Amino acid sequence: PFNVSLAVRDAGGLWAAENATAAMQVMDSNNHAPTCGLSTFEFNVTENSNVIGQNSTSLSNLSSILIGEVTANDIDLQDKLTYRIATELLNTANLELTNKAFNLNQNGSLYLIGQIDRESTQSLKLPIQISDSGRPSLSTFCPVRITVLDMNDNSPKLSSTFYQAKIPE
Repeated sequence: PFNVSLAVRDAGGLWAAENATAAMQVMDSNNHAPTCGLSTFEFNVTENSNVIGQNSTSLSNLSSILIGEVTANDIDLQDKLTYRIATELLNTANLELTNKAFNLNQNGSLYLIGQIDRESTQSLKLPIQISDSGRPSLSTFCPVRITVLDMNDNSPKLSSTFYQAKIPE
């Protein structure tokens, strides 16, 4: 807070004058959007990860594995940030996979909630929208790249049941 001294005089000089002190507080306006903690967040997940395991957490009656944390900053005072996957920016295939396999809580924690197969999806980019609590609310988008790590889950397959080769003496 700032204290301001005020003096009021009439046009005739010093005959009628009044002094007062007023306390003023400068309020922060919401003039800055949040900024991403990294230009791109990169996380790895192993295909066919068992979402029901020792490191699992209960999340809305689903078992889940924490993949990573998305972080952002806002220099406006007292802004609370909320995080969400901007599903409206995903194509149909990625939207379906995202809804089945991933969950982002409002604090930026990204969870694996379903299995993902490396043979069908090697990597995935998720647009994360981060919004502040100002009026009006400002937001930004932070990209998250998820790389699906391969697991030896497919047996080798022969393309034929009979092979023939000539070996010279």
